[in-house]
Amino acid sequence: MISFNIKKLKKVLGTSIVLSTLSLNACSSSLELADNVDEIYDAIGGEEGYDVADVDKVFKQINSVPGEDFKLIVEYSFNLEQKTDWTITAPKKLIMKSYTEGLDENTKVYIDNIHTDTSTVATYTTMNGILQDSMDDHIHNSLMLGFPISDEVSHYCVNQIEGQNDTFVSGSIYAVNGYTNGNISERRLEESDYLEYGVYGSLISSTYDLLIQKGDMEPYGIDVDATVIVYADNEVEVLEKSEKDGEEIEEIVTYRYNRGGGQPEKVSSEKVKKKK
Repeated sequence: MISFNIKKLKKVLGTSIVLSTLSLNACSSSLELADNVDEIYDAIGGEEGYDVADVDKVFKQINSVPGEDFKLIVEYSFNLEQKTDWTITAPKKLIMKSYTEGLDENTKVYIDNIHTDTSTVATYTTMNGILQDSMDDHIHNSLMLGFPISDEVSHYCVNQIEGQNDTFVSGSIYAVNGYTNGNISERRLEESDYLEYGVYGSLISSTYDLLIQKGDMEPYGIDVDATVIVYADNEVEVLEKSEKDGEEIEEIVTYRYNRGGGQPEKVSSEKVKKKK
């Protein structure tokens, strides 16, 4: 398995941690474990996905095409606003560059459609596999069979992944209710909520519908699966306010979560300098 890390640049998520309102169900003594999918699919990030690296790196994935001698190559790169972290709740862009490797000169390949689903990857089944976004990319005219690709010609697809739409919020709240006592009002969850419940990344699952034409023969279709995991940053920064001797104090506190979720570890804190 080949992997590289995504550069970590932290951001402030809110004014308080919501751990007190979303605590693990004390009545439950067990949690059902999800499959360890990063042993099945290629993973982008370190083993835990949190080591510092250059965000401009490109991840190359080699995919077999059923019944064919050539390979479908997909290169993944990232367009994150101001080079921030890959997080669950923020909108993000994943660039997918596709081309062939080892294609015969007498064979032409076209991409008829690319369907991509983005869902959560979690340690426990309750929060695992919640669909976050879906995207289709196909030709928008009747003049071509599809997007042509070869060893020299590439297709670039920009997958714009939503942060939290209504469907994702509803699915997340339904899952959280499986963990907690009492009722939880429907609201947008913060990054710390997902990390607390064992969400550790995004599953990017794509199906490439290829049209293959050999010589003067009629083109035929083959579907190719290309799936990767992108690990999310496991640290959040929280702006916390307190009062001492009548003076309001603001601190940016960094918390780190482990892969199994639960209570975070306090990593550091820094007082906010007030403007004069």
